[in-house]
Amino acid sequence: MTGICVLLVVLCVCLSLVSPCTRTPRPTTMSTRRTTTTPRPTTITTPPVPRGACLVDGKIYDEGATISRDSENCHGSVCMGGSVTFWDDRCFLNGQPDCDGQLVDIPGKCCHECVTTTSPPTTSPTTIPEILTGACLVNGLSYMDGEIIHRDPENCHFSRCSGGNVEYENDRCFLIGQPHCDGQLVDIPGQCCHECREYTTTTTSTTTSTPSVPPGACIVDGHVYMNGAIISGDAEHCADLICVNGWLAYRDDRCMLGGQPDCPNGHLVDIPGQCCHECIEDITTTTSTTTSSASSHLQPSAIVG
Repeated sequence: MTGICVLLVVLCVCLSLVSPCTRTPRPTTMSTRRTTTTPRPTTITTPPVPRGACLVDGKIYDEGATISRDSENCHGSVCMGGSVTFWDDRCFLNGQPDCDGQLVDIPGKCCHECVTTTSPPTTSPTTIPEILTGACLVNGLSYMDGEIIHRDPENCHFSRCSGGNVEYENDRCFLIGQPHCDGQLVDIPGQCCHECREYTTTTTSTTTSTPSVPPGACIVDGHVYMNGAIISGDAEHCADLICVNGWLAYRDDRCMLGGQPDCPNGHLVDIPGQCCHECIEDITTTTSTTTSSASSHLQPSAIVG
């Protein structure tokens, strides 16, 4: 009996040692679902765009706002209903106008204009362009109605084309006379009239006084001009500044004071050496037989100018 008990104890010990090695492991349950790691998207913050507005290059344009345009306002883009709409008024989209003469680029306009030319009935190859209605021809250049032809740097006088005639506007004081001055009239940059500076004498350790001026003389910019002396003038002697009995007097023979001559059937042409324009009549001949009679209406000096 004791031997049986010992045998059972040995058997139990052996079973306890063998059981961990021979025990079938419990299967581990693994999911067959494939997992994919997706990078977190980068968040880009865009400004809220109002309804009907446009977002262009990060900038918001309200509906109807101009997004871009060229310097002459001939083509560009605008925001319309939330979309960018492009517009173009240049003539190359629809073709240039028919022209028997020369297409001329007019500043500020999107299309060229047609200027036809006619040859005067002389042996000279000079041609006088036929000017558009209301335009002016000055020194061979065509100016549209209302266009400024010339303006001085100080904006005191200028000329413009008005209905085919050159009109002059002048704010300089020689049209209404200089102000009365017991001292010296001084030219002030940016002003159309001189200012009166009273003569002053500064007394210090040495007495400084203004130079003595002979009777009837004028002092301008520190220079003394005798009575009757020309102080300044233009190259053609059409306008001069003269000293007259101590006063600065302006003489102006240019037509701007009396108006340009009437020239309904031709063009006003600037003649070198003359203070007024001359009228050159427009003459068009259809046959060579009228050359001698028609050429007598043109002055040689006008054709050369």
